[in-house]
Amino acid sequence: TENGAITNARKMDGLCALEEGIPLATRQEVSKLQSRVEDIAEKLLAQNATEPLRRLAVAVLNKLYKNGDSSALSTFVRSKLLKVVSEQSKRISNDTRVATLEVIGELLVEHGRVLEPFSTEIFVVVARHMKFPEANARSSALFCLRKTISIAGLKTPTIAGNIWKMLHKMLVDKEVTVRTAAASALTAVAMASPACANIKGPEMADSCLKALEDTSALANGLSSECRFA
Repeated sequence: TENGAITNARKMDGLCALEEGIPLATRQEVSKLQSRVEDIAEKLLAQNATEPLRRLAVAVLNKLYKNGDSSALSTFVRSKLLKVVSEQSKRISNDTRVATLEVIGELLVEHGRVLEPFSTEIFVVVARHMKFPEANARSSALFCLRKTISIAGLKTPTIAGNIWKMLHKMLVDKEVTVRTAAASALTAVAMASPACANIKGPEMADSCLKALEDTSALANGLSSECRFA
């Protein structure tokens, strides 16, 4: 430990042990441990978990629900994860919200049908993240949006239209990573909602091209600076 806290290396070791041990246990044994493992994952996300730790936490949760009580997943996402990202409280840091939303997106990819009913709530959370000052928060939320749309689709043209309006604004974001993530999410909108694509298609294409041109211009500029540095 460092200053009484568990180091990231120790956390990695513990998560690796869980990932390896869960498949070896009986379904009944895993189900008994389920709430404790969920609590560990929740606390980990609240401690500004690093990217490797988040990936490992997702791997543990995936095995937990495959080998234990799979019906508990929707309850965990609704009562724990979505509560964290939705709650308007200064007690919860932006880093915690970003990490938690990322985990929700990864779980959705693995367990799509179970979590599909939460897609509208995820869309609302993503829209809130667009107001975060950190570029990584905005781009991470947009990648979660793309995953959610790819799995759950867009239930109505109105929802598709609202998401398009949000993405249209993000395609001119000052950060390259955000523009790239927005363009990626826009392709998911076009595939999930042909009606929206038919109406907004030319505008979508123009916006994506502009975002890519801006990105290319920046890359060329940086390349020139490096050559003459």
